[in-house]
Amino acid sequence: MNVSVLKKTFLILLLMFTGYSGYTVFTEYQYHRHSTTVDGIVSNVRYISSAERRMTDTCTHFRGREDCSALYDYDITWRSQNKDYVYHAEDEREKPSAVECVNVVPEKPQIGKPCKNIFFNVSRLPGVITVWAILGFIFLIVLLHKFKQRRFPGPEKPQLYRIYNKSLHLLFETSDAEDAMRFIRKGHYRLRASNTTLEAVVSGGKKVMIKCANYHVRSRKGRRKLGL
Repeated sequence: MNVSVLKKTFLILLLMFTGYSGYTVFTEYQYHRHSTTVDGIVSNVRYISSAERRMTDTCTHFRGREDCSALYDYDITWRSQNKDYVYHAEDEREKPSAVECVNVVPEKPQIGKPCKNIFFNVSRLPGVITVWAILGFIFLIVLLHKFKQRRFPGPEKPQLYRIYNKSLHLLFETSDAEDAMRFIRKGHYRLRASNTTLEAVVSGGKKVMIKCANYHVRSRKGRRKLGL
């Protein structure tokens, strides 16, 4: 696929995801703006002690540090419009009270969260933030790579690729290395030797020196090519 097509496709996908991100942020803002506070009943409390986490090897490790703090799992139930709705809390460090504060969207009572939490139970914002963090990391890597290329340029690449037969007749000339290799493969040629030269070329009325990669080829056995 053409590089320009890939860039356009990536740009279109990026614009679509930007629009989706804006919609997600706006939706989350509306949830916060219109939510009301209700009391949620705590039930099914499960206490996971530090010793239990060590025995089951569920402690977390980060930068050489081990965290085996005690955790709580429990359900928070709130009632709205004669229906019960449940929010399941996992890996909480603080012991819950018998009644917990819950933010609920009145028009959609199934959407709620503990008041201390940032995101609602149906929020897609954490996923959007994760994707943007990954894209930002990739962009930073590309930026550092381009900076390194400008600061520490590698060996200059040839600007022309020429293919000659054993009689030194020019068979093909291109500015793309892949095109040159494709011509050799499709023509069933065998590469005998290669070298690089500096050539004087007139460009814009001025004579400039460019680097050329010269490939000398011959026909493979059993195949005869015109001029070889």
